[in-house]
Amino acid sequence: MRSFTVYDIFQRNAAIHGSRIALVCNENRITFSDLLLQVNALAGGMKQQGIGKGDRIAILSYNCHCFILPG
Repeated sequence: MRSFTVYDIFQRNAAIHGSRIALVCNENRITFSDLLLQVNALAGGMKQQGIGKGDRIAILSYNCHCFILPG
């Protein structure tokens, strides 16, 4: 049996629901495709900082779109 990662879910949802709205926070909205782009950008940034497979990271915060939505 294949195990799935959280990233697999992001990829699947972008492929199936691409232009549909994935996240809403006040007037801010992001599609599933744009969400995947943001996830990839965040992962790339962490990789550049030396974070890799097996490393643990965390955010302790209130729910906020600012961790996902650009700008």
